[in-house]
Formats: sequence, structure tokens, C-alpha cells
Amino acid sequence: LQPYAGLEGHSICEYPIELKPLAAELTTTSMLPDANGQITIPDGVGYGIEVDLGTVRRYLVETEIRVGGRVLYATPVP
Repeated sequence: LQPYAGLEGHSICEYPIELKPLAAELTTTSMLPDANGQITIPDGVGYGIEVDLGTVRRYLVETEIRVGGRVLYATPVP
């Protein structure tokens, strides 16, 4: 839906109707079609989608990126 979010005059876009299991698990909100099959993009940061941080933590993989012996990134400690 990203390409259509800022195009007020456009109303046709293919969108997967069935929420994928991982998407359902990672979010606490979702965008569902109305009776006409249309989806209204909510106002708000990230289109109003709320991430379930508890679920995200289950998928967290500790990562460290080193270049020339210097740590450029390390997974933050929760």
C-alpha cells in the first residue's frame, strides 16, 4: 500500500487479503478490508500498525558487525 498512500486520486491496488501468520504474530493491529473490499490507510506513524515487541524479541538474533577490528554495530541489550 506504500506507493498509494500519498496518491489521493488512486483507489485501485492489489493487496493480499489474508494476513500472513508472521505478520499477525508481529503486530497487534492490522488493516482489514471493509464491506466493499477497500482498505483505508489509518493516520498515524507506520500507518497505525503497532508492533508486538515481545514477539520481535523472540526473533532477535544477537549480531555484531566488525570492520578492521572495530565494532560498528552490536545488538542492543534489552
